[in-house]
Amino acid sequence: MRLVFLEILKEGPKHGYEIIRILEERSGGRYVPSPGSVYPTLQYLEEAGWISSETQGERRVYRLTEEGLSHLNDQAQELSDFWDRYGQPEFSPAARHELEFLHQELHELQRTVLEGARSLLAGGRERALRALRKSLEECKNRARDLIAGDEEQPA
Repeated sequence: MRLVFLEILKEGPKHGYEIIRILEERSGGRYVPSPGSVYPTLQYLEEAGWISSETQGERRVYRLTEEGLSHLNDQAQELSDFWDRYGQPEFSPAARHELEFLHQELHELQRTVLEGARSLLAGGRERALRALRKSLEECKNRARDLIAGDEEQPA
């Protein structure tokens, strides 16, 4: 975690919650440290002389020092190993577009299902609600099969 923080601070000064957000984004949510681990780590890095801090308003802003940059460069392989494990893969523009499309479709599906479920409940149509739930479970299982490669993909 120390090296990752140093790498983030290499880009410029940041406060603790910015560091958490950047880690979450870069790892695709696979690595999200808690504030309870971030701030003690930042304190350790400052005591080691690898970062410095200053108060700006209500926040503490952290900066990489020359010693921190040197330490970071010395540990390049360990940092690379971390990102190999936790990093979010880079996608082509077309793939990013497809992911965004899927995200929008899921959002629309969620809205449709929740509004429909409320309508079914209000109309006393519990049987139709159970059928809706079953349909969603089947869809989820089909998606899992496609992801796992257990089914042929449509041509």
